[in-house]
Amino acid sequence: MSPALRAWSRLAVSALALALLATFACRPAWSPDGKRLAFHVVTPEKKMVPAIYDHTTGKTRLLATPEPLGELFALHWSPDGERILLIESSKGKKKLRVMALDPDAEAKPAVPPVIHEVAVKDDYTVLLVPPVVHDGRLFVSATDIARIDLVTGETALSKADGKRMLAVLQGDGRLLYLSVLREDAAPDFELGELDPDTLERRPLIKSPPNNRWALSPYLACSPTGDRIAVAAEHSDTRQQAILILRDNKIETVEPFPDDKQVGISSVAWARDGVTLLLGICRRDDEAQVDHFALLEHSFSGSFSRETPIVSAPRHKENEAPAFQLPLAISPDRKLLAGATTLIENIPPEQAGLYLVDLSGPRPVVKRVPLPELPK
Repeated sequence: MSPALRAWSRLAVSALALALLATFACRPAWSPDGKRLAFHVVTPEKKMVPAIYDHTTGKTRLLATPEPLGELFALHWSPDGERILLIESSKGKKKLRVMALDPDAEAKPAVPPVIHEVAVKDDYTVLLVPPVVHDGRLFVSATDIARIDLVTGETALSKADGKRMLAVLQGDGRLLYLSVLREDAAPDFELGELDPDTLERRPLIKSPPNNRWALSPYLACSPTGDRIAVAAEHSDTRQQAILILRDNKIETVEPFPDDKQVGISSVAWARDGVTLLLGICRRDDEAQVDHFALLEHSFSGSFSRETPIVSAPRHKENEAPAFQLPLAISPDRKLLAGATTLIENIPPEQAGLYLVDLSGPRPVVKRVPLPELPK
């Protein structure tokens, strides 16, 4: 099994006690209009704190103080852009809580109001995959799929056998799911359509015979919705690749050069619907440095360009550094954003929110300082 899938599975059973391993939960979230970004900041005590970036003013500030918050939470915007949803997993209680944050309010040392709560089957792995809002309902997933109506509060939970991990994404006006085996086993995957009302899954693509590609939960639909790109790794050689799925089959496999020191942290499509925007990490084991970058790569193979974002000394216990800088693309696909929240060894002068402007002929990287933490 690939490091990505192995870590996905391992996080699912043990990492709720380790906030810094919450890679998927720590993906930034753009507001529907693309003017503001919700992201995470970490305290010296390893507590996560929600923060916001205003693209108009270029400023950041905290949305809450760290004292009342749990160990692990994801951020998402309400469909109207008037609230930030803080989705928290309470360790040991098998509950998923949704709290509402006012993006215009000052940070206060108080627990945000809980607007929804749902009982779950696991100690909740659902925060390992970025949440999705579809038709006014929130979908979160891992070994099962939870649905919360953001207006009525109605909740539902899908059936799960505990053997598979699930990721939900939107594409072409519909909900899709990716299912992979949770345990170390031969690579196996299933991608299909999710009924938002019944939570029933209709398979569209299953692993081909003798499949050796292990898929990760890093996947994205093209702007037109006709293609899905998903990160994968060869189970024998550990070669990284992007699989392009179209018309219910694997259209092409775009392998990276045979470089085992490259990991993928995020997948998005550029506005042209042809170029993939990949967040990657190149490991330099000799210098013990991890280099995070944006790789632009056309799935036809005709174009490839790498733009450095930030580098940091390797943490001695980190076996999956690619997970440390998840990137989020803005609604207009002109900006990528990622915070250094998870990079433990990063020097203070390099810590920050990194923006990659995609509107010009070449990507331009900008560092925005993190908001100051309370004393």
